[in-house]
Amino acid sequence: MYDGQKLDLLLAKFEDIQDTLQMFMPNLQLKRNVLTFLDITEPTLNHYIKNGVLEEGLHYEKVGKNKLRFIPEAIIAFKKSGIKRQVEIKKPLKVEIEEKPVILSNPNAKKMFEKMKRAG
Repeated sequence: MYDGQKLDLLLAKFEDIQDTLQMFMPNLQLKRNVLTFLDITEPTLNHYIKNGVLEEGLHYEKVGKNKLRFIPEAIIAFKKSGIKRQVEIKKPLKVEIEEKPVILSNPNAKKMFEKMKRAG
């Protein structure tokens, strides 16, 4: 077999494998298929979109008022790069805890609480 024939044979096998893969590859333009492919829930996907983890124009396009069309190549690249590394909180969470005075009616509990406060 000549080199040219080997290359032709390899190319033909490669195209067969590619065709077979296309039969099993979901349509990643659809939201439900993206959810399955990324193995995430719909609220998680909405969170990624809202916080800019998935970017409009790069990962998806808006079609009409409430419909999204995802870009398959970008979704595959997103999964390959590791979702966990890309997700970061862009808006810090504000947690405020109010300190309320503790009112204890039991004298023994009151003494123990005072000792704990002094101990730090």
